Amino acid sequence: MCDEEIFEINDYSTSSDWERFISDLEEILTLWNLNNNISGEHDSVPIDTTSLEHSSPSITKSSQTNNNEVNSKFLADHHRWQQKQESIRFGKVSFSLQYFYFKKNSPEHSLNQTESSNLFIGFNEAWRNMNSIQNDWPASGHPLVRYYGLTQFLVLSPLNGETISTEDRARHLIGSAAIALHSIDCEVPFFCQISNLSRRLYIGVGHLSNGFRTYFEMILLPESSQFQYLNELLTLFKNKLHSSFSYGNNRIHNDEDEREDFDEAWKHHNPINNDQNKSKICVSIRFTYILSKWSSDYLLYDVIGPSKTLLESFFIQKFSYFRNSPFDEEMFHQILPRFDQMNGDPCEQIQLATTWPLIAEELITDNAYHTDLQPENAPKWSVRALFMESNKSHRFCWIVKIFQLFLRLTNNHQSIMSFLSEEQIKNDVRPALDRLSSSTVPLPINANQLINSVSNMVLSETFHSDPSEIENLVKKIFQKGNDLNTENEKKQWRQLKSTWFDSLPWRLVNLCSNLYFENQQISILARVWKFFVLNLREHWQNGQSLSQIESVSEINHQNCIFHQKLHLLNCCIAQKIKREHCEKNFSTKKDDDSDEEFFDAEDFEQSNIEAEDFTGVLYDKDGENVLCLLDQPNQPIRIPMTQDPAPMTEEELAKQIATLSSIDDPKIQIRSQSSSLLSDMEAFKAANPQCRFEDFIRWHSPRDWIELCDDDCDNFNAPNYGLSKRMQESDTWKELWSMAKPLPVRKQKRLFNYTKEAEEILQYFEKITIGNLIQLFIPIIGKSILLKLSQYCNEIMSLIESNIDTKMMKSDQLQIFRLEIDNYIKLFQNLNNESNRRIFLEKILQIEISIIKFYSILQKLGTSYSKMFKRLKFSNLFENQPDTDQPSNSLEQQRNNLGQKLTKFARSKIEKSDDQLSGSKLIRFILSLITEPEVELCNTDPICPLIVEMMYKNDRTDFFKSDAKLDDNRNRNGEDNDDDDDDDGGDLKSRSRRSPAINSFDSFKKSLPNPIGKEFIIRASGFARPAPYSRPSHHRMYCLLSKDLRIASAFTEDTNYF
Repeated sequence: MCDEEIFEINDYSTSSDWERFISDLEEILTLWNLNNNISGEHDSVPIDTTSLEHSSPSITKSSQTNNNEVNSKFLADHHRWQQKQESIRFGKVSFSLQYFYFKKNSPEHSLNQTESSNLFIGFNEAWRNMNSIQNDWPASGHPLVRYYGLTQFLVLSPLNGETISTEDRARHLIGSAAIALHSIDCEVPFFCQISNLSRRLYIGVGHLSNGFRTYFEMILLPESSQFQYLNELLTLFKNKLHSSFSYGNNRIHNDEDEREDFDEAWKHHNPINNDQNKSKICVSIRFTYILSKWSSDYLLYDVIGPSKTLLESFFIQKFSYFRNSPFDEEMFHQILPRFDQMNGDPCEQIQLATTWPLIAEELITDNAYHTDLQPENAPKWSVRALFMESNKSHRFCWIVKIFQLFLRLTNNHQSIMSFLSEEQIKNDVRPALDRLSSSTVPLPINANQLINSVSNMVLSETFHSDPSEIENLVKKIFQKGNDLNTENEKKQWRQLKSTWFDSLPWRLVNLCSNLYFENQQISILARVWKFFVLNLREHWQNGQSLSQIESVSEINHQNCIFHQKLHLLNCCIAQKIKREHCEKNFSTKKDDDSDEEFFDAEDFEQSNIEAEDFTGVLYDKDGENVLCLLDQPNQPIRIPMTQDPAPMTEEELAKQIATLSSIDDPKIQIRSQSSSLLSDMEAFKAANPQCRFEDFIRWHSPRDWIELCDDDCDNFNAPNYGLSKRMQESDTWKELWSMAKPLPVRKQKRLFNYTKEAEEILQYFEKITIGNLIQLFIPIIGKSILLKLSQYCNEIMSLIESNIDTKMMKSDQLQIFRLEIDNYIKLFQNLNNESNRRIFLEKILQIEISIIKFYSILQKLGTSYSKMFKRLKFSNLFENQPDTDQPSNSLEQQRNNLGQKLTKFARSKIEKSDDQLSGSKLIRFILSLITEPEVELCNTDPICPLIVEMMYKNDRTDFFKSDAKLDDNRNRNGEDNDDDDDDDGGDLKSRSRRSPAINSFDSFKKSLPNPIGKEFIIRASGFARPAPYSRPSHHRMYCLLSKDLRIASAFTEDTNYF
């Protein structure tokens, strides 16, 4: 009975994984404000304005008036792209949902709408992007930006190594996304990444709010002979459109007769046949040529340093970077370049793209027998330079390398002297051990080891490793140079917390930098420091002042710690010299017996001393009354000899402040700071036995001796003057006065124990570790680096300003060569801070990379120019060349010579053009190439032949060796090919066998090789899908013919009339 009452309950209210996925997707999109069609300017049918009367959906007013235009150059700027990301699950599989959107300019800075953008005002934003030729061919960015030109899209990617490898799973996800997009009225295209992530394959869907839906699909196939020309791709595109018709033919027509039948059927079933609203297909085309291998003439650096072509007078005259400075003479004053083991070039690739922006399909032919797509006929040329990434280009930045080499030593805690001791022991023991362990059988050695040993042997002869040679170099540091003043430096450079140019620490640090950069051996650095400390002690013991260091007693804390310590040591030497001088003077006079050491704080000239007993001199001011003692009106005040306050470095001052802050009693704190005041009081009492406290104030602090009112006057002491309120209320000064004993300065205890201070400095230098030594050097190395970079930047700016009116140029193009010292002042306050070091390293790396980029491109253009015009000098372009486009007689010869190198077509174009090759054009081109993703040129621009010459001479056989992919948007590399390079055209013949259309390039084949990739964007307007009676819509297909075939399509279907 109980069994009959038991029954199963199915709870159909429980949501499934599929329903939860859709719900979570809707929630995330709503959270990102992508619901209710508010993500952009949408709410319209994806058709052009000529077809509006054949469609029923309305067009909102906002979509007609608000269009913040972008273009491919902006799309390539990664700083303008924003991204949001959330995690989402479908069953047990985790996904990452990302929203990419382009940050447009504000309305006041937005670009004016072009005619092409106005044609698509009525479109959904995604289709406005896909139909705008301004968004074609972005130089870099997300693959979907390259394939479709979108400014916003959603991407669903699997996590944890999962892949969507089956069509069922992909369609399931896309179907779920279509439901979610329709439910919340979201028109942002949704993509799902399928297959292996490295293949960059996506499938997607786009919802349109008035009954249309766009399907995005991609394929990636190996290179096939079936699809190599535009006509074949057009047939594929039409067949895809025609495949939705129930009576259509689902196969691709290759036969000419079948193609004609296909076109007739196409026209018959097209719903819009009148002349005003005729359906049309347009094509945008781009051919890309890549140069990734350079001959030695075009390299910025060859095996021995800068390329030999750079040794021309132009580069040596304009840029000190390429001059050979005498090492032994300049090694003390600046860091010197060394180009050992620098071989190559920071520019990895030069890409040339020839573009046909928009052509009707009936106006162009491209098949196996004939082609109209000749590069010289392309109306737009684009040039792009790809440089090494920052982490790879370090090897060309020798200035940054110096700073990095020293930074690696900051964590070395071994002392200099112990390191030298260990080195000495190793040098003594190693030869003996080698003799004991040596074998009579010679060991085999390979070629690389032999080359390294020989190169090390040769380089060792140039290294300054001999101890006697290092000792002589260190002695040169202490030689007195020109009487340089810090005023000679620019005010902005003095704001850096370092040292001044050609000072003693400046000479030492530059010497250490050059020697260490030469061989990168710590032993050389340790020997230099050892001899430097020995010379410092010798100067101290012999009482010889340090040259190139200030002699004033006040230490400037704006200098670095190393400079402050040397300044303090020089003060100690000066005090020692003064003491020895005073002892000679006092040796003939009778002194009181005492075990303490005494000295005079001032050395007065005999002519200024009226009465002298080595306690003081009479108070006398030019043109003023002599001050007399208050109790002895007839007795003038005698000025005592006093001790100077002890000079302190920044570190010692910080220690003193820390000590005082640890004392709780305020009175003890004040007394601890009043040792100098107590010394002055004792000396004043010794010089003026009958003085009083008010007399001391009148001499020491005249501002506290003020005129009093009649009510406050004391007729007995001072009828008109008295102590200020501050002094009357201060008990500290009065207490010190009562404690002070009449002691002349020679009998007082020294405030500045120069012997102790000097020994502490010397002992610190002797026991210093390698890491602490580098920390002393870092601020000086940093300033020396900035000076060198500033010199290079100023030379480049001088060349730019002499050829171009910089007021007419973009600020960002010149900003990369402007080194602003104000940006480094805060960093130099504590350059040993790890964060400040990292920021400083990033800044100087950015500057040096910009410098070598400029040198690299200028050198390549100069080499190409020299090869084309062997009788003309490249420097002539920059001599007395105004920034104008007007033709000149001197450039007519260049035009004629240029015509001899180019094809007949190119020559005729240039002869008809008013553009002339000049230094100003080259500089503008170089700056644009460095700072912009891509530089657009006209096919008649005089710079184009230089690019063609560069490609033809460098890499004729490497274009078909490359395995680069255009959709990588990254650096390209080459792969091997068995074809031989033949100057007589053998290589070109082999290419012709693969591509018969190249035979028509007879006049141009020696200039440009075959393109590494062909890109086509086919657009169709006014075609109805999926049925002939559906509303017309737009369709798009992106094709890339390279090593493989990639197609990315976007076809729209009418979901209301299907």
